[in-house]
Amino acid sequence: MSEFAFTKILALFLAAGLLVSSLALAQQDPLDQGGPDSAFFVIEDSLVGRGDSGAELELYVLNDTQDLKTVMVGFYWNNPNVYMDSVVLSPAADSAFDLIVIFPDSRIDSTNIIRRFSFVGISFSPPHLLASDLARPMASYYFGASPWSTGDSCCADTMTWASSLDLAFIDTSDTKYIPAWGGAGCVWADMVAVECMGTLGNVTLSPNCDPSDQTVDITDLQLFIDHQFLTFTPLCCVEEADLDFSGEIDITDLQLMVDCQFITLDPFPACP
Repeated sequence: MSEFAFTKILALFLAAGLLVSSLALAQQDPLDQGGPDSAFFVIEDSLVGRGDSGAELELYVLNDTQDLKTVMVGFYWNNPNVYMDSVVLSPAADSAFDLIVIFPDSRIDSTNIIRRFSFVGISFSPPHLLASDLARPMASYYFGASPWSTGDSCCADTMTWASSLDLAFIDTSDTKYIPAWGGAGCVWADMVAVECMGTLGNVTLSPNCDPSDQTVDITDLQLFIDHQFLTFTPLCCVEEADLDFSGEIDITDLQLMVDCQFITLDPFPACP
């Protein structure tokens, strides 16, 4: 293998390392029978218009083998400009649990003061949350902001903010185990449309989608990986990331970005 080919493979592995290091790698709890059980957020639309105050996070639970009498997880959100408007429990949660706790002190005002909330479902008698191969919704959390700012975002993630309120399932034999967590749920205020200027590759256009920013560096590579594989953060200008002019953003564009920055050092292509 030539030195050039080896260097290219090494750089691609380093780029992949940026991706792997950002992922939450977790082994299945040995007390979790069958396939990995999990809890995760589903977001219908990760982009909210700047004039649209609403955003929704749906919490789903998957328990494929063990019937559950308790599901518990604490959450927080990171944007103080965002408030929780309401919560709607699913029919599956209503039928499975006798007690459900969402807010500290059972008050939404407390939740909005400390930006923390939960899903704690407890079943005192059958039928409990019966095992299923299908993930089922537990609750829909509705958030608002007044107003969303350009490029604004909000993420909700797990947090142990009260005694014993950790991410855990308890089955009907009182076995407590930790399910896999799907990661933070994030929404973004709709970005300002920015046209490509100069050369491609400048996917950050920082700060605040500023088209005068023409610097392409490692930050652009990191944001590209985030956009493609991790947080799915929207790009200010999709054209900047389409390095092969295919009309799609994919792994080929990532490879070209690595080439231009670390391997061939060829100049980035000019904007179309």
